[in-house]
Amino acid sequence: MILVLGGTSESRDIVQELIQKNIPLVYAATTRIIDIQSDLVTQITARLTVVTLEDLVHSQNIQCIVDATHPFATEITTLAIDMAKSKSVQYIRFEREILENVNSNDYITKADSIEKAASICQNNGGNILSVVGTRLLPLLCSNILDFKNNLFVRVLPVSSSLATCEELGIHPSHIIAMQGPFDSDFNLYLLNKLAINTMLTKESGDRGGLSAKIDACKAAKCKLVILNRPKMDYPQKLTSLEECVHAATQHITR
Repeated sequence: MILVLGGTSESRDIVQELIQKNIPLVYAATTRIIDIQSDLVTQITARLTVVTLEDLVHSQNIQCIVDATHPFATEITTLAIDMAKSKSVQYIRFEREILENVNSNDYITKADSIEKAASICQNNGGNILSVVGTRLLPLLCSNILDFKNNLFVRVLPVSSSLATCEELGIHPSHIIAMQGPFDSDFNLYLLNKLAINTMLTKESGDRGGLSAKIDACKAAKCKLVILNRPKMDYPQKLTSLEECVHAATQHITR
């Protein structure tokens, strides 16, 4: 059995390819933003831990883990790599490609940490639009002095995201709860509508809408802060959907 760790559009594509090949699988993600209808797929919506992942590997006879989570989902990636190694299970990382030729300039700044990114945003002054999700939101807020007034956040439209915003004291008028990625026109509309001076995003690649954010910021003359991807040491990493599916199917017995 193959376990696909997902939550990204690429993970949905991988699952669909496996379904086409009539291969049963388990699909696990923290939210049910991607719904897959097939008798071949067992869906699990939960934040996996060492215990629950180990139980899953044993109970479902997992022979291959395909990690197609977001490039910034380092906790589950580290857990999956360690579990695969300890249980002699094949691990395959499907990684969306980095957008090439995006360098720091007058309006683009790159940062290696959320603390540094927050400092840059604050120094730029004016309103900030964060599209880095909710996991980093508490740390971001703790590093922006007047976040309740000048920080706007775009988050997934799920209860856990809204709960995090409420706990931090972010006013509903500063929350955009929508599922992306979004095109440049919509990004530009938001930047102008909210009078945004700086957008904060992750290095999510073109599939994650980074090109559209860059284009919108150029058009709005808005500064863009890009949070660099964490550096990970993957046992095996592929960027081709076809190669990933082929590699995964080589390690299972039906």
